[in-house]
Amino acid sequence: MGCTIAIIPYQAAFNADFIKNDRKWLRKTVRMLLRLWGQMILVIVMLLPFVDQAYKLWTGLGINTRKRAFQALF
Repeated sequence: MGCTIAIIPYQAAFNADFIKNDRKWLRKTVRMLLRLWGQMILVIVMLLPFVDQAYKLWTGLGINTRKRAFQALF
């Protein structure tokens, strides 16, 4: 869902540049977005081991979410 929200502003620009045949900008932008999303996935995966501590700090309760977080990934 977050990726869809992030890509909406690019839709009009992609359409206009596709019609103008500006492939250079399209390739550059798509590469940048893919690199950004890849980095976001890496950060999320790196933070997964710390999710239990974050919830405990946030709520004050011992919530075991590690099992659910890994199930959501796979």
